[in-house]
Amino acid sequence: MKKSLSCKDVGSDCDFVICGKTEDEIFKKAKEHARKEHDLSEFTQEFKDKARSAIREVERC
Repeated sequence: MKKSLSCKDVGSDCDFVICGKTEDEIFKKAKEHARKEHDLSEFTQEFKDKARSAIREVERC
């Protein structure tokens, strides 16, 4: 089963959805997307916790 994280689920007005096999893969992709598209260079612990709670298990993405 794969995992997904949507920007909208962490409060952003963005339709981007990240898919991956592991939480680490999701966070790596999320950091890259946040840096390129949202001009964010660092994730606070509060943001990491919010993102972690928004990760969902999906059949496919």
